Amino acid sequence: MKKKPKKSAMTLRVYRVTPTGKRVHLSATRITADKPDTRPFSDLWPRCACPRCDPRD
Repeated sequence: MKKKPKKSAMTLRVYRVTPTGKRVHLSATRITADKPDTRPFSDLWPRCACPRCDPRD
């Protein structure tokens, strides 16, 4: 009996690190090659304010 090939997949995890160094888990998203996930990692981050980024995006 042939084994089914495993699908390519990865889990993206988002953490926050406190000033004391403690890691706080915020989210985890599993992404597979057959169904890519295009959602942003998290809406917790503010828009980039560096001069290279266009604020109209």
